Amino acid sequence: MNTQVTNTNKFADVPIRVRSWGIIIIILSIGLLHPLLTLLFVGSMSARALHEYFRIIDLKTNSLSYLCYPAVLLLLSTGYLNNYKLFVVSIPLYAIILSAITHLRYKNRLLSKNILTGIILCTFPIGHLLFIRYFNIETNPWFGIKVVLFILVTTQLNDVFQYLSGKLFGKKQIVPKISPNKTQEGLLGGILLSIILANSLGPFLLTGYNIIQYTFLGLIISTLGFAGDVYLSSIKRDAGVKDFGSLIPGHGGLLDRIDSLTFVLPVCYILLNTLL
Repeated sequence: MNTQVTNTNKFADVPIRVRSWGIIIIILSIGLLHPLLTLLFVGSMSARALHEYFRIIDLKTNSLSYLCYPAVLLLLSTGYLNNYKLFVVSIPLYAIILSAITHLRYKNRLLSKNILTGIILCTFPIGHLLFIRYFNIETNPWFGIKVVLFILVTTQLNDVFQYLSGKLFGKKQIVPKISPNKTQEGLLGGILLSIILANSLGPFLLTGYNIIQYTFLGLIISTLGFAGDVYLSSIKRDAGVKDFGSLIPGHGGLLDRIDSLTFVLPVCYILLNTLL
């Protein structure tokens, strides 16, 4: 009797998560319809991510937080121009300059570090989504959308695979001090199923590659997704909060939902830009 109750409670949040996924899919579909919609979608995500990050480090109402939002304008400007080189230089440079000024003004290394981390974390990975959307946009407007879908579906289902594998088989904690619910069984289950998924979706969304390349992409997405999840969990642990926010029922804040994309998007952009 007790075992049945425990197993039921393990999946008590699944219906809420599924409903939220339905809303996420609708919003994402609208955001990918046109490059300008994608630009606004990514810019909104970046601004919301900054808001959530500043909330957990108690900087939301500080005037310093407002000086970070121009980084979103840099993202929108470089995205509109489709100038990746300018994007990859301007945002980190702005973050470094503002962080340095903060350190000189307040003599506070932690505050300076938080400013630097917040700007890069909340604009740089998300911005890559926009430039992936632009892949071959002149010759094949749908190609970039397919690449985005391949990365997002594989990454997000990897989260689901790891979650379910951990719930069903998880016994050995992998990072107990950062995220007690992460298990070796969950990680391995996510990697295996993500590789299968990448090989299943690849021939439809990323044509022209072989099983080795699809397997490699599946492995990279799964392991980097896990790393991104753990990294943002460490930020929450240091801040003493469970979630970045409550925007998405069953998931937490926006950053809680896209944490696994932190390393996946930049690395996949580089890999696919090299392969394409």
